[in-house]
Amino acid sequence: MMVTDPVERTVIEAIDIDGLLAFLGDLVAIPSLDGASGEVAAQEYVAAFLERLGCKVDVWEIDFDELRRHPAFSAEVERNRGLGVVGVGGLGNGPTLIFNGHVDVVPAGDESLWRFPPWQATIADGYVYGRGALDMKGGLACAIFAAQAIRDAGVQLRGRLLIQSVIGEEDGGCGTLATVLRGHTGDGAIVVEPTELRIAPAQAGRSTFV
Repeated sequence: MMVTDPVERTVIEAIDIDGLLAFLGDLVAIPSLDGASGEVAAQEYVAAFLERLGCKVDVWEIDFDELRRHPAFSAEVERNRGLGVVGVGGLGNGPTLIFNGHVDVVPAGDESLWRFPPWQATIADGYVYGRGALDMKGGLACAIFAAQAIRDAGVQLRGRLLIQSVIGEEDGGCGTLATVLRGHTGDGAIVVEPTELRIAPAQAGRSTFV
């Protein structure tokens, strides 16, 4: 794809691919299974990185007793603890754009069937292998490093950019619900879910049957 806009070209050239892959490798190495302690560890890692990036970071303990009372709450995994993490960049008065990605992953299953170790990011044949590398730690890494590239390119945003790192996507979406109820909303959102590697401008919603 030919990039003709000079600002866009400057931002693309500022993307730190090596840093992105290192960040992704660190995140894949955290076994952030739904409801396990790794969810919290992954969120703490993302929050610390966003702070180093210069974002104003909101980290909070999710009150699951309160969250369960919300009519939109859905979860298949019992959690004793969970963290919400949102990094805020840009100080303009214009629209607010959200990047949303989740750190939780499903189990690796029989690890002997894996070509490479699931809890280690391995680059081979132009791909990154590892549990969550695609769904969706890779997408979250890309969102964060897109924000870093905007900063490094010296681009001043007219509005705000929110980076929402959430838990519980794989079993109902409790992390995003908690984030919205926290007040972190915007005028538009890009969810970096890798579904068919295509842009999906709309979705049909979700129903969970238990």
